[in-house]
Amino acid sequence: MRRTRGREVALQTLYQKELNPSVGARWINTFIRRRLKNAPLLLEYTKELIAGVEAQKQRLDGRIQAISDNWRLDRMPPLDRNILRIGLYEIQNGGEDTPPAVALDEAVELAKRYGTDQSGKFVNGLLDRFLPGNPGALMVEAANAAESAEKVEAVARDLEVSLPPEDTLRTSDDGEAPESSTVG
Repeated sequence: MRRTRGREVALQTLYQKELNPSVGARWINTFIRRRLKNAPLLLEYTKELIAGVEAQKQRLDGRIQAISDNWRLDRMPPLDRNILRIGLYEIQNGGEDTPPAVALDEAVELAKRYGTDQSGKFVNGLLDRFLPGNPGALMVEAANAAESAEKVEAVARDLEVSLPPEDTLRTSDDGEAPESSTVG
């Protein structure tokens, strides 16, 4: 299975959680496992994606709201709103596994598949502003990685996801990755 399927299941889960906030972690885990047929790497990726979006939801929403002209976040269709959150989260955190342009393309494809006729253009127009070199990218670069990592860890624990060791998630005070010590 491909990561595209993981994004679809993450979208379905986030959409369900938004419409029905009382959905518990047990239901979510069962739903994800059934949809992904217990594919271990895809299960982990999908749970991390959901945990990351949930942990950074307020920050993501603030950035989306700040860059969206003439659209309040609460007036956007819930599906589009969650696609934007997933796309922006991956643009910010995808790293080498999911470059920003790929995150944008994947979000647009989700919007075309699950949204309205205008959703693809809407998602593309907003998320494009967050690609490197565009105005929204400055907001992404200003993110506090240590605070985000702590929130992701908390949500991941709720979803029973194991994350990399803590020292790989932290940065130094100047925003650079910590130096590794070498022996000999």
